[in-house]
Amino acid sequence: KAKEQVEQAYAKKGYFEAKITAQDMTYNYDTGEVNLTFTIVESQPLTIRFEGNAQIKTKTLHKLINIGEFGRGDQREFLAEHASKLIDYYRSRGYHFANVSAEYTAEGATPTLTFVIEEGRQVRVERITIEGHRAFTARQLRKLMLTDTGGWFSKGVYQEKVFKEDLLAIKAFY
Repeated sequence: KAKEQVEQAYAKKGYFEAKITAQDMTYNYDTGEVNLTFTIVESQPLTIRFEGNAQIKTKTLHKLINIGEFGRGDQREFLAEHASKLIDYYRSRGYHFANVSAEYTAEGATPTLTFVIEEGRQVRVERITIEGHRAFTARQLRKLMLTDTGGWFSKGVYQEKVFKEDLLAIKAFY
C-alpha cells in the first residue's frame, strides 16, 4: 500500500513514469519500529504548454488542468475533457468563439501536453431590446437581468449562462 501511495503522489506532480524499483523493510525488535526504504526512478515530469493564450494568463489556465487524472485513463479522453473545460472557461469570460485543441507528445525525454488556443474576440453586449411586453415595462424587466451593456460598473461581456438565468428570472416574474 505504501508503494501505491508513493506512486500516486508522484503522478499528482506529473511524474507518470516514476517507478519504485526496489523496496526494503527493516524491523527494530527493541523499539517496534519499521523503516521502509524505496528506490525510485523518477523519469521526466509531464510538461503542460499553452499556445495562443493572449488574454488569459497561463497560470490561470494551469489551475484548470487536473494533472493527477492524466495517467489514470484514456489519454484522448483526458485531452478532450480538458480542452472542453478550457473552452467553457473562455466562454464564461465572453470568448464565445474560442477553440482549443490538445495533443500529447512523448518525443525525446520530456512528455508534453500542449493546448493550442484560438481565443477569438470577446463578445460584448451592445444593446438590450425587450419586445412584446405589455404587463410590465421594459425597465421593470431589465432590472431583473444581470446581463448588461458596458458602462461604469459593467464591461458588458456577454455570458451565456448569465443570460439564460436572466431569461428564467423574467419567466418567473410573469
